[in-house]
Amino acid sequence: MSKLNHSYKSILKTHIENFIAEKQGQGYAYHSQAYLMKNFDSYWAERGYSFIGLTPASLDDWIKKRDSEEAGYLHNRIAVIREFSKYLNGIGIISYIPPNVRRSQPLVHVLCDEEITDLFEKIDNYIPSKKN
Repeated sequence: MSKLNHSYKSILKTHIENFIAEKQGQGYAYHSQAYLMKNFDSYWAERGYSFIGLTPASLDDWIKKRDSEEAGYLHNRIAVIREFSKYLNGIGIISYIPPNVRRSQPLVHVLCDEEITDLFEKIDNYIPSKKN
């Protein structure tokens, strides 16, 4: 199992390292998640938070979709924090678990009988144009 060289600097440092070690000990590679946790650690340190338990207010900016961000990346950012929060709760540190953000699904329109009939009528009456 490879050890990633991320240097965490916030008050969460030890907990982040232990969280990632636990996940890797369970067989997860946790490489991209460790990178996201590095970003989260910077987020936490930049705001000067001196407490460990995550709160809705402390996560407010973290869980907002960024202008240049795909929905899938937002999902990944929040998913790793959800897992970290569960980890913190599991070791006795009360921590807010942000809501799961689902990736958007394409909107599907199922044709009703009338629409299907109309579609086939138009197909049956279609006259292709002649190409020169």
